[in-house]
Amino acid sequence: MIVNGGSRVVTFPMGNGGESPNILLYANVPSAPTVSIKGPAFVGWSNSNCVWEAVITGGRDPYTFQWSGLKSGSLASIMGPIYSSGSFDLRIWDALGQSATATPFFVNMNPDDPGYTMCSGGAERP
Repeated sequence: MIVNGGSRVVTFPMGNGGESPNILLYANVPSAPTVSIKGPAFVGWSNSNCVWEAVITGGRDPYTFQWSGLKSGSLASIMGPIYSSGSFDLRIWDALGQSATATPFFVNMNPDDPGYTMCSGGAERP
């Protein structure tokens, strides 16, 4: 039996009547992936290069990404201007076909509030 998150031992009996030694198979299976979104939650009007990125724990590389909501994309991060408040949604799949969905990440856009983050630089990550 193989279960997510650690090493498991599987015993295969060999020979007739159990007289021969057993073969032990050790499998190291990563834990199921989890994902969250990192980036500014409050942005101002001139934020042309804000970057939001996937933060993944567990699972096995490579990952596939599906962003939706304020912007859509298929890379590890997403960037660009936003023109209204709303949310980013993100779902990932790992190399084993396991999926994880991030809690929706809400972004407030307020062009007149100087306390809001002014983003600059950055690029989408593959």
